[in-house]
Amino acid sequence: MKLPSSVDQKLISKIVQSSFDGISENDAMMVAGRLDTVYVGMNKTKKSTEYQIATACNIPKIAVNKIFTRKNGFQADKLTLDLPSSKSVSYTVYSGSSIRASFPSEQIALLGRSVQDMVVTYHCIANQMNAVQDSPLDYNVYEWLSSGENEIRFFATRPQSFLTILTGANLNFKLLFVRGSMVTDPKHDNQYLMNLEFEFKNPAFVSMAKSAITLAFGLTDSSIVQETPTNVKVNRIKISKDQLYKLFVL
Repeated sequence: MKLPSSVDQKLISKIVQSSFDGISENDAMMVAGRLDTVYVGMNKTKKSTEYQIATACNIPKIAVNKIFTRKNGFQADKLTLDLPSSKSVSYTVYSGSSIRASFPSEQIALLGRSVQDMVVTYHCIANQMNAVQDSPLDYNVYEWLSSGENEIRFFATRPQSFLTILTGANLNFKLLFVRGSMVTDPKHDNQYLMNLEFEFKNPAFVSMAKSAITLAFGLTDSSIVQETPTNVKVNRIKISKDQLYKLFVL
């Protein structure tokens, strides 16, 4: 998921606060206020949501030292990596009970369970070294998330689970993927207008799915457009920001 801070800073602060045990609401807002566009990988279960986050930011060292302390449950360790010149450089990795974090520069923040791997990737790119491994992110996912400057964008690689969470109904349509975008409703600041795109594995499910999606979202037939035998787009779904926070955070 891509989250521009200019679109919804409150959502970013909720993700920060949900990620770190012990961080206060004020500190989470302070961190969110210094983030630019946030890229988030999520693994959501019935009981919790795990995040993997990379973001451009402007977080001075003094702010990092204030938040990522032993008092707040973090331990600081060094990750030392070689440079092409045969020298080495060390990065600080902060480990808490729920997540790890690293700030390889004042312009980059990395958060997640596998933050060491992200630090290694950053190190290789920053020092023009060959990456340890290619990114597992599909090019189509990368292209989608890189577009739409002032939109929240997301791509569900496990679309069945995502659709169940979104609608509250167990809709089994044999989906290949679901992707979408959201912008703030210009008429109502407390809600978004969401567009969704469904790609089906089997065209036989499309007709039934269109009817079920219409009922699930309370739409009219004109809101749903079938682009190809396996592709359906749903436009301008109204979703409250509180509902979105529950979907992506809780």
